Amino acid sequence: MRKSIRTLARSIFVAVMLVNAAAADPGTAEDRAALFDYILTATLERTAFSPYKITNIGPTQYRSIEELVRGESLKLRDEFIAADTDEKLFYALQKLSSVRWDSHLHVYPIEGGLELDAFNPDSGGKIETWTEHAPIKFKPDYGDIDHQYLFVSDFSKNIGKLTDNGTPAIGDSLTAVNGQPVEDYLDRLRRYHGKSSTNSLWWDMAYSLPLKEWFIDPSLYDGNTITLELRRQNGEQYELELPYVRYETIEWSGHDDHYTDVARAEYVRLVDGFAEQDEVFNAWKYPGYERIFSTASFDLYTHEDRETFLLKWNYFTRDVREHIQQFIDYAEDNNKLHYATIWDGMRTRGGNYGVWMLQRMQPHPFKTTFGNLRISDTTEALASGLRETALKRIDEQGRHAEVSNVREIMHPDNGQFLIEWLDSDLTTAIENNQPYSNNVPFKNYYLPKYSDGMVYPADVHLTGPLILFVGPAGCSQVDQFVSMVVDNKLGYSVGMPAGGCSNTWEWVEELKFPISGEPVARYMWSVGHTIRPNGEVMEGNSSPVDDYIPLTAENYLDYYKQLFEFAYRHIEEQQE
Repeated sequence: MRKSIRTLARSIFVAVMLVNAAAADPGTAEDRAALFDYILTATLERTAFSPYKITNIGPTQYRSIEELVRGESLKLRDEFIAADTDEKLFYALQKLSSVRWDSHLHVYPIEGGLELDAFNPDSGGKIETWTEHAPIKFKPDYGDIDHQYLFVSDFSKNIGKLTDNGTPAIGDSLTAVNGQPVEDYLDRLRRYHGKSSTNSLWWDMAYSLPLKEWFIDPSLYDGNTITLELRRQNGEQYELELPYVRYETIEWSGHDDHYTDVARAEYVRLVDGFAEQDEVFNAWKYPGYERIFSTASFDLYTHEDRETFLLKWNYFTRDVREHIQQFIDYAEDNNKLHYATIWDGMRTRGGNYGVWMLQRMQPHPFKTTFGNLRISDTTEALASGLRETALKRIDEQGRHAEVSNVREIMHPDNGQFLIEWLDSDLTTAIENNQPYSNNVPFKNYYLPKYSDGMVYPADVHLTGPLILFVGPAGCSQVDQFVSMVVDNKLGYSVGMPAGGCSNTWEWVEELKFPISGEPVARYMWSVGHTIRPNGEVMEGNSSPVDDYIPLTAENYLDYYKQLFEFAYRHIEEQQE
């Protein structure tokens, strides 16, 4: 029988009494063992495990994701206890976090805690370290689910001058990294990437491989260069030794875009010359389309001959409602509300306001996502923090305009709906020691707890067909947005399922060594399920696309052409 957190705390208190205070410094093996046991116990008691995830992460000996997390964590215990330097322990924490297969969960240094030379606290580890990039990019070949591999997706125009072995070709497969067979190298790399699905893991490993990432053990890197062994399509093997250089100095050949997440998308907009390179790539990707305007959330294009809008989605920014309203106003002012809309979410990540967007991007009522909380030792503190934040927001902004009934709600609530749930249903669940709270409309940020989850179109909305381009880079709000479209049959989707990561809330804790009390690092837990409109847990369980087209080395250069062929076929069918 495993110990509860409270029982474990009592055991640690006894250990403190038995250990000389002067000897109980942060570097002791005893403290590391106590910390490991605390994290594992907390993980098993706090985590909102998804029953679907175990079937979507490939062959495994485990029967459930909870069993996998416990088993794989215990395999790391000896390494964790033996980690006698700050860097060793931080990377052991990173590996321990990653066994949970959860894209939302990260480990960060904190003031007074473990110190990392590679971490730049001013950048959050997201921009400065990212600039160290080899002048080559990779994508996964998803054609055979049992034999995925990485292939060259882009390279700098001057790559031939950086090496004696010529220029790579798009589609060349990767066979070794820094003298290690690629299978062995990726097995080491994946241990630092806690992704919610196998496809998402492969996407991120391909993306990460040419970079120097601050959260990855430096032993995976070979100084200031990376040595790659590749195989041409005719079977010829060759080797490239490439330097790491600042990203903005690379002039790419133009076969791949620049980013897959928020920080990198914003970085493209801030660095001179990036936007121009990106536009060249978009012209190749979107033939026949003219850019109308750009926002931080998306770039809007039109194809007038086909009466089609295209939203090249960047991410769901805080200002996305303003940006979407700008789009709707443009469509209304130019008599184009009937145009079809293609939402290209192949490179985007999370955020908010997907419900608000869908009220304006299509003409049908729909059911939103729901969510809950797992009841644990953190729930009361989390609820208190949520209540405090909601009250502050209400004080600053007021509630949304009063409406006579739920079906007239057209804007998010500023927090009163959430407070009503926190003070009633959630409080009762805590008092009765339920394993989970009840399911309510997602975070009650749009609808009250008693709602059936249905929302209705805004007065002014698009009426044409809605098409989604979807891929495994998408996560969080992307998964929710796609699920609302797919599960409610609001539109058509093509490509590959999104990354499969979504929760209601995370619990964030600044870890301390249990014996000495010294700070360690910031650690996170997913503590609530997101529920798809069809009633299934979303984490590790993306909505399927209507037409599945796996990305491969063979179709890579024509991938968007294929997506558009399927999209136009659907639009024509809807217009007949």
